[in-house]
Amino acid sequence: MNTARPVESRLPEILEGISAPRTPDYFDDILGQVSRTPQRPGWSFPERWLRMTAFSERVATAPRIPMRMAVVLALLLLALAVSTVLIAGSQRPSVPAPFGVAGNGEVVFADKTGAIVAANVRDGTTKVIVSGPGHSRPVFSPDGMRVAFIQGPGDYQELVVSDFRGTDPVVVTTVGMADIQYLGWTPDSRRLVVIAGDGTLLAYDAMRNARATTMLEPFVDASGRLRNGVDIGDGYNIDLADLFRPPTGNEMLLAYDGPNGYGLYRRPLDGSAPIAVFTTETTNVPLGKLESMSWSPDGSRIVFGIVPPGKDVGGRAWIVDADGSDAHRLTRLDLPSQFTISESHMAWSPDGTRIAIQRWIANYGAGDAGPRPITIADVATGEDHEVGPNNFNGYVSWNWSPDGASILEVPSPPSDDEDTAIIVDAESGNVIRNGWHAGSAATWQRTVPKS
Repeated sequence: MNTARPVESRLPEILEGISAPRTPDYFDDILGQVSRTPQRPGWSFPERWLRMTAFSERVATAPRIPMRMAVVLALLLLALAVSTVLIAGSQRPSVPAPFGVAGNGEVVFADKTGAIVAANVRDGTTKVIVSGPGHSRPVFSPDGMRVAFIQGPGDYQELVVSDFRGTDPVVVTTVGMADIQYLGWTPDSRRLVVIAGDGTLLAYDAMRNARATTMLEPFVDASGRLRNGVDIGDGYNIDLADLFRPPTGNEMLLAYDGPNGYGLYRRPLDGSAPIAVFTTETTNVPLGKLESMSWSPDGSRIVFGIVPPGKDVGGRAWIVDADGSDAHRLTRLDLPSQFTISESHMAWSPDGTRIAIQRWIANYGAGDAGPRPITIADVATGEDHEVGPNNFNGYVSWNWSPDGASILEVPSPPSDDEDTAIIVDAESGNVIRNGWHAGSAATWQRTVPKS
């Protein structure tokens, strides 16, 4: 009978695959190329048929240029140099940074037929970029240049990557998976990160069809429950900062029973020891379960939810600095004991000043589950306000627009007689309906911000 190696002993080697890429060693390739290349014949070298004194003899002096012409030429060269500097300084990078504020591109979603659709936010028009059926949950890469999506039923799902126009789709998985929980990208837009239904974290090379690299062994026991309570980010909002610490993406967030007790840890991707941030040994706050962890856009703070011990609901949003200091509850709302406030699936605004929350205010004694609209909380003050409609029970997905002005929502369950992908102003709560009918999660393309 095989015995699984402990998680702690496996983490260094299995996390290495999503650490910063190493400089490739081409020495063997160079030797192979040399061995296949015939030696150049001696007659092909100029030294064999040209007198080398021809290159060592003194060159004849060129005629002198008149002073007036020399001044004009110097001014022209100076103007050319200045123009070159100005042009170089005014050029922008062709792709946006993976974290922080960006420009708003197109919205992509899978429609109810299973086709991948790109929607123009300015005029509301749509176009099918990958025909169906059978596709779901498209996710833009951080650089906005490619789209990853799932194809196939829940018991046999494959990952597909195409460019942002939907052309050249490539299946990057070698075997199908069941019930993909999370689908996202690494910050460099080169790999896909997947949490499979059994809790295994996998990474796939999105640049070509390649085998998966297992990042973490399955954190499940024989009963199918998460072993040691390990939680890897929150894929609900398809937020890159859930997994990777900005601005370099060199750490992950893990909630598990680690070396300093149960709680929140930073795990460097180079395989070094985990760093306790907020655990049972570092705080007196009762920690029943931690959930919905997410980095701030600058990587300095973390938002997460604390569910009270012995409870399945009633978690509240907390903020803590990356070094474990200044831990406090995010929102100030308190209600009488007959109400249960639950806050989860927190997501930072791109500028890091606000956090959007899915909130429930339940009165279970009266039979009211209490779903609320998306709540926007100010990080500095803890004050919050609700935005958008409240005529549905939860969401298929929701996330910030790249510029931080809006929330893209896909209500759940989708209705056949109303729009199922809407844009909500994060300040006023005004709703824009374009007639988009999303059958699964929707995401927004990041582009280079306009000046």
